[in-house]
Amino acid sequence: MAAAAACWLLLPGCGGEGDKGKAEPVVDEATLAVMRGFVEKLTVVLPKTVDRSTFRDPEEQPVIRGALAALAYDASLLAEHSRSYESGVVRLQRSLERDTSEILRQYERGHYDRAAFLLRNVTENCVVCHVRLPSPGDSPLAEHFIDRTALTRLPAPARATLQMATRRFDDALTTLEGILSAEELHPALVLGPLTDYLTLCIRVKSDCDRPIPTLEKFARRPDLWLRLRLDVEEWIAALPALRKRVQGEPDLASARTLVTEGIARCDLRDPRLGVPHLIAASAILQRVINEGPQTAAQLAEAYYLLGETESRIGRNYWVTEAPFFFETSIRVDPGSPFAEDAYSLLEEEILMSYEGSDWDEIQGEDRALLSELRTLMDGAGR
Repeated sequence: MAAAAACWLLLPGCGGEGDKGKAEPVVDEATLAVMRGFVEKLTVVLPKTVDRSTFRDPEEQPVIRGALAALAYDASLLAEHSRSYESGVVRLQRSLERDTSEILRQYERGHYDRAAFLLRNVTENCVVCHVRLPSPGDSPLAEHFIDRTALTRLPAPARATLQMATRRFDDALTTLEGILSAEELHPALVLGPLTDYLTLCIRVKSDCDRPIPTLEKFARRPDLWLRLRLDVEEWIAALPALRKRVQGEPDLASARTLVTEGIARCDLRDPRLGVPHLIAASAILQRVINEGPQTAAQLAEAYYLLGETESRIGRNYWVTEAPFFFETSIRVDPGSPFAEDAYSLLEEEILMSYEGSDWDEIQGEDRALLSELRTLMDGAGR
């Protein structure tokens, strides 16, 4: 199950480029009102997931149940709005609609821990779309989406996630720097925020200098295990050179080289070492796609490489755009040299999203998608 962002419309063009004939999203006032209401309801119910007893408290249940029902309703409205856009957006919004309904169903059945888990993951999905492209300043709409007082009631990791979800990137960076400096949190608990921090700095802000002092302080923590300390020191050393590559003209060959370098640095013993290189590669690839005309073959490769990077740097298997990138790579050029690998990786991503379910439990629309893509590839002579 891969839920989607309720707030994707805050970022122009966020839906992707897979279906060239589709209209770009338009942020109309009615949709903004739904999005704003969605986020406001999240701020009501998210803090209650932190304490298991609160989320289960009979006195709290009417408020929680009402908020969850309202989230499901808002998600259905957003899914309706997305129908005129490209397939990636449509599938994401349908997923959001399904997930919010499932959260309400689980809560009403008394499966409180499961409902809380699903709710936190729905919130994290808002981040995926909004950290795709450079954003020197925060969204002018973000300031009105959530009250600062409500944000302060959330634990720092949840607060950073919601700030990224509503495109308050400067605030999110400050929150993440606080998390990385909080020595009461074991380093194992901040690996996700650490990747988020690098993604915001490198891909969103195009700023490879800001993270260096924070990473230097983090590397001095006495409770870091040796491998993580060595990784962070390698990141610090690599950032100045990555700055030049990220800030230059977007070039597919440069991105391809960075992907190769990043993957070469990652293995089962040390999957984090190449993370900055992969983030830098994804930043260039997003600009390649968005800033200039490309041939079908070039676009297919760019989307395939984006899938490769996202599958390694995504927040977790639940929250990843890798399937969309692999699907788009095939659709752009089903006869490309990357199509077969993209198909195999997409199939794996879909299976993983069902948490180990076998093929018979895969939803019909996902099976239909794989069948459709295979037909396209066979028709292209693959």
